[in-house]
Amino acid sequence: MNMRWRLSWIGIGLILLNGCRHPLTLQDHPRIAKTSEKSQALQLAPPQRIDLYQQALQHAQPADVAALQQRLAQLQLQQGEAQLDSNADTVSLQRSVELTEAWLAADHPVEARAEMLYLLAKAQDMQTQHQQALASLTKLTQEYPHHPLSFESEFRLAEDFYSRSDYEQALVHYQRVLSFQQPTQSLSVNALYMSGWCLYKLNQYLQALKPFDQVLAASGTQQQGLREDTLRMMAVISSALQGTQTLQKFYGHSVEGTSQLPPQAVDVYLALADYYIRDERWLDAATVYRDFQQHYPTAPQGYQFQVKLIAFLEQQQQFADARLAKADFVKKFASSQDADVKAILSGYLLVLAQFHHHQAQVEPVEIAQQQWQQAIAYYQQWLNTFPQDPRIPEQQYLLAEAYFETRQYPQAIAIYVQIAPQSAPAAKALLASYSQLLASDAFRKLPLAEQSRWQEQALVQAQLFNHQDAAATLSQQALILKADGYYKQKQFALADGIYRQLLQQFPQAVDRRLWQQQLANCLYQQAKPLAAAKQWQVASDLLIQIPGLTTDVALAKSAQLDVATYQMQLMQWDNASALLKKIRSNYPETAEQVAVKLAFIYTQQANPLATADELMRVSQTQSPQQQSSLLQAAKIYAEQHKTQQAIMAYQQYVQIYVEPLDDHIRALQQLIVLNQGNMQQQDLWRLAIIRADEQAKAPTQLSREQAAAATLVFAKVHFQQFMNLPLTLPLEASFSRKQQLMQQAIQATQQVLAYEDVASVAAATDQMAEIFHQFSISLLQSPRPTNLDELALEEYNLLLEEQATPFEDQAIDWHQRNLKRLHQGQWNDAIAHSVQMLQQLVPAKYRRPERGGMDANISKN
Repeated sequence: MNMRWRLSWIGIGLILLNGCRHPLTLQDHPRIAKTSEKSQALQLAPPQRIDLYQQALQHAQPADVAALQQRLAQLQLQQGEAQLDSNADTVSLQRSVELTEAWLAADHPVEARAEMLYLLAKAQDMQTQHQQALASLTKLTQEYPHHPLSFESEFRLAEDFYSRSDYEQALVHYQRVLSFQQPTQSLSVNALYMSGWCLYKLNQYLQALKPFDQVLAASGTQQQGLREDTLRMMAVISSALQGTQTLQKFYGHSVEGTSQLPPQAVDVYLALADYYIRDERWLDAATVYRDFQQHYPTAPQGYQFQVKLIAFLEQQQQFADARLAKADFVKKFASSQDADVKAILSGYLLVLAQFHHHQAQVEPVEIAQQQWQQAIAYYQQWLNTFPQDPRIPEQQYLLAEAYFETRQYPQAIAIYVQIAPQSAPAAKALLASYSQLLASDAFRKLPLAEQSRWQEQALVQAQLFNHQDAAATLSQQALILKADGYYKQKQFALADGIYRQLLQQFPQAVDRRLWQQQLANCLYQQAKPLAAAKQWQVASDLLIQIPGLTTDVALAKSAQLDVATYQMQLMQWDNASALLKKIRSNYPETAEQVAVKLAFIYTQQANPLATADELMRVSQTQSPQQQSSLLQAAKIYAEQHKTQQAIMAYQQYVQIYVEPLDDHIRALQQLIVLNQGNMQQQDLWRLAIIRADEQAKAPTQLSREQAAAATLVFAKVHFQQFMNLPLTLPLEASFSRKQQLMQQAIQATQQVLAYEDVASVAAATDQMAEIFHQFSISLLQSPRPTNLDELALEEYNLLLEEQATPFEDQAIDWHQRNLKRLHQGQWNDAIAHSVQMLQQLVPAKYRRPERGGMDANISKN
């Protein structure tokens, strides 16, 4: 039974531990040493009080007997608790049980019976009379169902039934806890939580949702751990049933445009989505986001699910679906006045507009028109919705460009006129719009008066914004128009030839740099389809000309990076590495890209150390690959026996990255291996493994195993210190130190047991048994005082055997725990040693002839 009483009610485990901490010492024997006067005074105080009450009881009036007996039972219980702490005889606890039972059997006032029943249960539990304690608690709840102590008693009964997997009875008692009119808040929330667990254990999944939901409604922010566990359980249950359909039935629909969702329901839906994501059930996670919006379209939190859905789709690189979801968001929340929603709406509108704008520029003409119209619609909606945004001129320019490309010249001109005074590109675009309008078929179909009006406007604007060199020849302008025409038609090879002709015929022209830039653009555009067709050498020959033509740093850099990439495709490793180093020198911002490419090249050239050096460069950047690169570099250094570089890389990794937890733990393991021979450093990294496991929100099997293994190493150190100290004369001093080291070894070993790792727990169990066994042997083999006569020596030896026996019993008990693991199918060196020790310590029971099966295994081992 695992009953958690007030701090004074000591459990069985603590009693056993106290038995280890304070065993009867040799100093307690009158022939060896005397108890100090101070200890005698401390031990006499409680009995004196008990004696006073016993004397008062002998002369008490009948009316006072009940109260005196009740107080005497309480004092006996307090004395028993003190005796448990000092490992003294627990007669007082038994006396308290007897007095309380006698009091309850007598005809005493009913008002105090509940307290006395509770006192009896408490004393019985300390006496390890757990069934009797449960019976007393049951009697208390039956006779005094409304007493405040019944509230706690019901909870303890429920815990006991739950610990014994009797979930039906546990549920009954938890429900009784919840039925109290003025329950304790913390116990009530815990009772709700455990009721959910009982129903879950009974496979009543749907019914379990209600108490878990009530826990969420009742728990506050200070109970974050409880809330997280509850949300996890509701997600597990919902997933095991019908997912969002289950939650929909549980919480209901939106009714008449209003949301009836309780606040915690949103967290439950989000927890279910997170559960699916952790389980890599991507479609199910997306379904949660979609279903919430479908079932609760008016919920204030609905937009958050749409945003999460979009982020999820982008994370999964489902960009087309993400754009559709953004478009859906724009439709749903276009009229929202919520500040947060509007901020998101603004971003999505611009992203959608810019996407369609870009697509229109690269798609074939027949498709481009539709893309332009979409871009126009989103630009216009953004401008209408956010008229005070400081980015208005920029978006107006883009909208005008879209109108221009769709040959809606009047609309483009109307916008350009507004922004041309503040923007040279807009002024230039305005003149181009007029030029196109005046040359269009639509313009020639206008009435003459309308044509004249547009011509006059064009003339005025040309006078305001036309800064081109009037001395340019008609031939030059004709070539420019022809080259630009080919460029706009994406006939880049033809445009390339004319731009080269312009550069040759007009070496002093003002627009020479512009032509060079356009030529560079043509070369870049020609190289793209060649590379797509895997004609990498031809594409490289075109791109390598660009740096000498353009002042556009981004274009020159991009062209050289592409050349290096194509050389890698051609396996021209030396050329590619030389170019990449040049690029890194000229463009420091490319350090990340270059390092990634060089790492690949060096890998292909079987140059691991150079690969590791480049990976270290990547790890110093803000690249998404920085974490994996650092870890890979550390592994390579270790494999190449570059111990110091490996240590530095692994140290840097564990200092920066704690997630994923398993990678963090493995890196710490490597640091232990690499620091072979440096015990101090190895212990520091073992401590780091233990801390990482303790601080992890979700410890893994690996972290638990390695933390247990690290803790076991420290426990073995304490065990060895305990083993190395012999008992010597004078015995008092060495005995005290031996006890102290024993206690330290026990505490260190118990820390290993807490991890519940199969291998480490078996080893720790075996070590715990050896602690008691070796202490027993130390007692029996300790040197005898030289001043004892034969009779005294015999008594002394009997005392030693009496003192050593409980420790040997403890050793047998711990070895038997390992033997149980053998019957569970577990087997390792620690269990084998426990079997061997049991055969030595209890040969009559464990050293039997081989019969096959499990007995044969035990006998053999």
